Amino acid sequence: MGRALALSKLESIKDAVKTLDTNIKSESKGVSQQMEEMLTKNNPAEIDSKFAEEVGKKATTIMAQFPKINELEHSLEIQDEDPELTMVQKSISTNV
Repeated sequence: MGRALALSKLESIKDAVKTLDTNIKSESKGVSQQMEEMLTKNNPAEIDSKFAEEVGKKATTIMAQFPKINELEHSLEIQDEDPELTMVQKSISTNV
């Protein structure tokens, strides 16, 4: 029973990470579009880097949890390192 609950929670965590990855992609895309639009204007204004920095902080926070997720999978004897999480980590890294 405990193992089934842990596996269920693990899947919930991985789903949440995938959702966060999607959110980071859309936020990064929004920041990029904002920057591109500003560069096309006749009188470009200074672009506030706060949004890009916030996306970077979110990504760092999320990726810091990956070793713990891998450790949980290892303790449940599922796998040592999750290739799915590796793909999400690469995706987040490229979008920041």
